[in-house]
Amino acid sequence: MPEQVKLIECPRDAWQGLPEQIPTEYKAEYLKELVLAGFRHIDAVSFVSPKHVKQMADSEEVMAKLNASLPAGVQLPEIIGIVVNEKGLERAFATPGVTTIGYPYSISAYFRRANANMTRDESRMLAEKLKKETTAANRGLVIYISMAFGNPYDEPWGPEIVADTLEWLKDIRVRTVSLADTVGTASPQLVGDLYRSVKDYVAGIELGVHLHSRPENAEEKILAAYEAGCRRFDGALTGLGGCPFAGDNLVGNVATENVLAALRKAGADPGIDSGRLTKALEMTNELKGVLAMYSTLLLEIAENLATITLNRPEKRNAISTQMMAELLTALDQIEKSHARVIIVTGSGKAFCAGMDLEMLAAIAKQSPAENQEDSRRIAKMFRRIWSYPRPMIAAVNGPAYAGGCGIATLCDFTIAAPEAKFGYTEVKIGFLPAIVSVFLTRQIGEKRSRDLLLTGRILEAAEAKEFGLVSEVVPAEKLMERAHELANTLIAASPSSLTRSKHLLVSSAAAGVDHDLERAILENARIRCTPDFQEGLASFLEKRKPVWQGEKK
Repeated sequence: MPEQVKLIECPRDAWQGLPEQIPTEYKAEYLKELVLAGFRHIDAVSFVSPKHVKQMADSEEVMAKLNASLPAGVQLPEIIGIVVNEKGLERAFATPGVTTIGYPYSISAYFRRANANMTRDESRMLAEKLKKETTAANRGLVIYISMAFGNPYDEPWGPEIVADTLEWLKDIRVRTVSLADTVGTASPQLVGDLYRSVKDYVAGIELGVHLHSRPENAEEKILAAYEAGCRRFDGALTGLGGCPFAGDNLVGNVATENVLAALRKAGADPGIDSGRLTKALEMTNELKGVLAMYSTLLLEIAENLATITLNRPEKRNAISTQMMAELLTALDQIEKSHARVIIVTGSGKAFCAGMDLEMLAAIAKQSPAENQEDSRRIAKMFRRIWSYPRPMIAAVNGPAYAGGCGIATLCDFTIAAPEAKFGYTEVKIGFLPAIVSVFLTRQIGEKRSRDLLLTGRILEAAEAKEFGLVSEVVPAEKLMERAHELANTLIAASPSSLTRSKHLLVSSAAAGVDHDLERAILENARIRCTPDFQEGLASFLEKRKPVWQGEKK
């Protein structure tokens, strides 16, 4: 007879880091489908500060709608609600349907301070209070040990620290604990070894695992835990939701489908019929389609404001083919949302340093047709920003060169820190700023455009303001504050008037812009076939002075 295993489905963990608010009704419907699919243990809601986890601000409403939506005769399963303080506990106790309280206890001092601003003693006192009050209220309690499988913060870590924590939890009579691979770096070997080394400390405790993994390693980790004796597993359908602490975009929640398959492979019975997951899987994939995940930028949509952060700081946020595609996808996503204003900024010390070096190197090997297709892709991105129907604000935190300068200055408003620099440096590598010239001459006039495009010189923020590229210059520490202040001014205006005003401005110039873009696309593609471009690119990549040949007559 197959051994019984407990499976905890974790939509709360899957949802909480998604950038756009999921409608309350959708969450409740999703949870209902999980109940109907047979899940008896669901990590569904959290009661934390809406300021820090906006996605879960509607937990009380979600539970109310779930309770009202279940068909007659269908029993509500175990519903876990996460809390991190006493106020959250009060909210959870006041919410009908929440049967179990979950508390993340971190054995990392740095992680604990950063996420809960607590000392070890304060966190332990809270856990002890949660145990006392959940027992009195006849509610369950599960403690998640964060950083159980490793610590990336150069702090002491080892199985003995996990074992000591389990001894303490056993002493205060906690009966359910889950070991969390918070950063997703544990190997299958470590998962199995750690579980074996600490399970003897937990007589009377149900000890589970909450794993993060790259998809290709998930089965090995699950089986390693199972073979070590684990019989409680957390998962999230399709692996929805990333691991924000991992530093690897492919690391995320372990997909429930993988958990089911791995456990059945091991001869265990997780108690879920995969054939009943169709509707829930459809809804999960729908969410993944709508709430796209990004690897080169960050997208946050909060109330009426969307913020796009170019997020390749190690490459000075240089433009790659992937970034162009993701930027267009993000703009499409924002247009379908309730956001009325967009702020664009950069992570790290640069706004955007122009074209990525790898992308530049690939250009040298492209065919004329591929060069034209690539030029058209760049033109599409710039035109989309120029014609976007909602106001866009660039908060330029550092250098914005070439294509990066185009992104910054094509926004409706360009606010710059004094450290920001602007320039179109294409002529220095034998390239041609053809596409951006279409917009630049219309922005600042032909004479100033000639200055910038022919010399390739760099402008400080103050001079860029004189040229008309920048709306205003503010101290670096006030940059985002000023961007938000301007955004709030725009949000206070009539959305219909703003949309119509932008349409009026764009439509009057669109025909001329589109005509000029077609010519610019061809010129941009043609220059890539010239000897000077090849030499300029090679010298740039090799960090030497170019030896120009010029055009042959």
